[in-house]
Amino acid sequence: MTPKELYALIAAEFGGAGSMDPLDLAVYRGAYWVMDLAAYKEVRAACQAAGAVYPPSEQDPEGWVPKPEDRLFGLLVDVREDGGAPHLEYR
Repeated sequence: MTPKELYALIAAEFGGAGSMDPLDLAVYRGAYWVMDLAAYKEVRAACQAAGAVYPPSEQDPEGWVPKPEDRLFGLLVDVREDGGAPHLEYR
């Protein structure tokens, strides 16, 4: 998934919910990303290619390990074995 497609997921869920920005509303409502490791690596590669998130220090995708502090559009990322495609869940 590209960063644009990921933002579209947030906008679809929160875009019509009042006057707040969809990202601010997602944070306010306690949303976080859930995905599996393969999706995490795909998202990280797309974000890195776009120059959006990750520094180029680790170029080999096999070395990409999720960290508890990882964020995507300001939302925490939870990588689970059964996480599947990127989607939002709530605390």
